Amino acid sequence: MGTFQAGKSEVQEPISRSWIGAALFCVMLVGYTLRFHLPVAEVLRDAAGGAAYVIAVGLVLVMIWPRSSLLAVTMAAFAVTCGVEVSQSISHPWLDDMRATRLGRLALGTTFSWGDFVAYVAGALIAFALLRLLPRRASLPTSTRTYS
Repeated sequence: MGTFQAGKSEVQEPISRSWIGAALFCVMLVGYTLRFHLPVAEVLRDAAGGAAYVIAVGLVLVMIWPRSSLLAVTMAAFAVTCGVEVSQSISHPWLDDMRATRLGRLALGTTFSWGDFVAYVAGALIAFALLRLLPRRASLPTSTRTYS
């Protein structure tokens, strides 16, 4: 483990996209199973699905922006999922039409619930830990390395 020094920025290599893709597939599979087939109370299924949703969004974001800070990606995933949750309190014909499909229900949800935010916090914490554990790509030669 390295030590933190104020004012020093350590540039890390991006996470391997193949590992991100594998993790995303696993999270989506496990999240769907937990959300729709877990033989427990509905509130626990909702929480498991909500946590998996934040993790999946975090993985998608880090796949799009692989050199971003893991903390920034995790916070963005949390913000996106919170925004989607708040959008569930809004009813517009086009949103309702999207939510009427299975994919729309999975991506946008259907019912606003304050309790979902607890699951999103848990999901964000798990996402941050998972992103830190995923293997990084091999270093690029110095001449081709770019920093954002």
